[in-house]
Amino acid sequence: MKQPHDNWATFYDFVYEQTFGSFYSNLTIETLNVINQILPKGTILDFGAGTGRLSIPLTEQNYSVVAVEKSIGMVEQFRANQIKHNLDIQIKNCSIAEYDNGKAD
Repeated sequence: MKQPHDNWATFYDFVYEQTFGSFYSNLTIETLNVINQILPKGTILDFGAGTGRLSIPLTEQNYSVVAVEKSIGMVEQFRANQIKHNLDIQIKNCSIAEYDNGKAD
């Protein structure tokens, strides 16, 4: 079934960056800092992973990440972003309620 974000996933990051500017990038940085303080290493489930805004930098910081995203459009954009960064991230195309594979820290 088509999801609301399917149609604009290609433009999602650009629109948010243009709309919110430094607030958007600072929010990402602060979120990553909090995760680093709470869990210095381990496995993270990124529910509603979108285009990989958090999953990609977490993977670059040597976390093991499982990204869960319902929108196929977002998953496709995530995969494109993943290729750009040359990363291997497990992406599950399902809703949070449907995810039942594994555990995380």
